[in-house]
Amino acid sequence: AITAGILQNPNSRTEHRKQALSELVPLTKDGSPELWDENFRNVLRCLVENLEEQVVPVKVGALRALAELLKRQPQHFHNYAELTLIKIFGTFKQSEREVSRAAELCSMEAAAALPPEQTMRLLHSLIGESDEQELVIAAIKVMSRLVEVHPKRIIVELLPQMMPVLLKAYDHNESSVRKAAVFCMVTLHGVVGSDLMKPHLASLTGCKLKLLNLYIQRAQGNSSGSTPGSPSNTASSSSSNP
Repeated sequence: AITAGILQNPNSRTEHRKQALSELVPLTKDGSPELWDENFRNVLRCLVENLEEQVVPVKVGALRALAELLKRQPQHFHNYAELTLIKIFGTFKQSEREVSRAAELCSMEAAAALPPEQTMRLLHSLIGESDEQELVIAAIKVMSRLVEVHPKRIIVELLPQMMPVLLKAYDHNESSVRKAAVFCMVTLHGVVGSDLMKPHLASLTGCKLKLLNLYIQRAQGNSSGSTPGSPSNTASSSSSNP
């Protein structure tokens, strides 16, 4: 209660808020189910409010605490999935490197913890409609993580929603967006296979299809030592850029 009170009070000193956020992290692991049933909504509200803080250490602390909450208490987020994602993605607009890193880690936890169907609806909108390059890249990375951690049957069901926006991103004027889209499609291919991917790739031009297949083949060649389609593998093994 004291921790929540400090986080909710806009007049609390930065050091007090940082301390309150750090004290919240162990509670996500050790709190009883009854404790979280009663207090989850209030704690989540405190965290998302602190994500809008302009003080970098407070924002980073809130992202780290939210990441732990997503990891330890995922069952409580089902009614707050879209709100949580919107607030996380809002922090990607910050230029501070520490905030961006914490936001990326938090978004990866969200991809694993939140219901994939709800997550996909927001990702579809962001990738397909946003004009902000960093936001599009962040959303594609979350989609890649979603593909990696959820069962194949769910990914197969979501494939018709994923591919149109990924193909649009593959045609983006920024190479970093195109590259993120390629890595995500490589990851998708590794999960669902060629037969399910092929119909969605019919609209690609010869050069784009050839390049995508090159990345897929190289990911398959590296799969014995690491995750197929991961950026570190494909990027390090190819000098070609999408």
